[in-house]
Amino acid sequence: MRFSVYQQKKGWGSLFEVTHYGSESYKLSDFFEYHRVATIEADDLEQVFHIGNGMGPQDRLTRIAERMHSISVGDIIMNPEGEFFMCDPMGWEEIQVPSVEEIIERGAA
Repeated sequence: MRFSVYQQKKGWGSLFEVTHYGSESYKLSDFFEYHRVATIEADDLEQVFHIGNGMGPQDRLTRIAERMHSISVGDIIMNPEGEFFMCDPMGWEEIQVPSVEEIIERGAA
C-alpha cells in the first residue's frame, strides 16, 4: 500500500508545539505549513515509520521533495484510504485536515 509523508515546509521544528507534543498541539490550520515529501510502500504505519527512519527497505521510499528528514513527532502520514495520522511521542493519532476545497483555494494542493 502507498502512504504519503508530509513534513513541515520550513523544516523540523517550525511548529514548535506540534514538533514536541504531536497531535495534542495540532490545529487544523497547521496543515498549511506542511508539504508532501515522499511516498512509502508499506503494510502499515509502523512499517512506514521504520522505512522512513532507514530501518527498512529503502527501495520502498520515493522522495518527492528536495529535503526529507527521518519520520518523527509532528510528521503527517496519509494512508491509502485518505485518512491522515500524526506521529505522536508514542504511536499515531488520526487527525483532521482541511477540506479539499479549502486546500485548493489556499493553493496548497
